[in-house]
Amino acid sequence: MLLKVFTLEFSISLGKFDDQEVTSFLVRKNLGTIKSYLIEKNGEPYLVLVITYTISDKDIKLQSKESEYSLSKQKDESWKELITKENESVFNGLRDWRYETSKKKGVPSYIIFTNKQLAEIVSKNPTSLNQLSQIDGIGPGKIEQYGTQVLELISGKSQETPGAR
Repeated sequence: MLLKVFTLEFSISLGKFDDQEVTSFLVRKNLGTIKSYLIEKNGEPYLVLVITYTISDKDIKLQSKESEYSLSKQKDESWKELITKENESVFNGLRDWRYETSKKKGVPSYIIFTNKQLAEIVSKNPTSLNQLSQIDGIGPGKIEQYGTQVLELISGKSQETPGAR
């Protein structure tokens, strides 16, 4: 059992204690008990409600969905763990190349490759298009469009300096 305490002011315009907050609170709860106490402070009447309740299945499902939503909105930056001092310059070179390529094509950078994909590329250091295609999210289309360039960039054979025009 959970416990909630409400202190309600008397509303002259309503002619009663304004219990709208209590009613809203109880919608998704399984009510246990309500104990009420009438108190007076500075000549004004107040109603104190002490409510015991349990959370309803509906409320548990709603809280679960809210938690899933907030977890899904958290940015996945686990790819950063794949970047080491040894491969950081290659990763940055790939990011520069991706940025320039995305500008030329008029698409967001992540459409070319995501940070996670770039991090996996530098971590796995593929030497063939087949090895490159083994990285999650890099399918035949990306291999055809960018595969050779990526392999040249990571092997250091590229004539194009990433980021240069």
